[in-house]
Amino acid sequence: MKSFSHFLKDDIKVKINIGDTVLGGKFKNKPIKVKSISRNDKGDIVINGKPLLKYRIPGDKEKYGKK
Repeated sequence: MKSFSHFLKDDIKVKINIGDTVLGGKFKNKPIKVKSISRNDKGDIVINGKPLLKYRIPGDKEKYGKK
């Protein structure tokens, strides 16, 4: 039986690098340039001092058929 600590060792991989543009703001439509990526004391991923869930990662427009 696997212990609970086994699940905590999993990594979360996000394809965001410093210099990329993500969408943020109240309606998640304002382009924001990524200046820093880190983790806070709870272990959450933080971009520019705000949690990752406050941003939207734009997808590839050609891949999804949008122009």
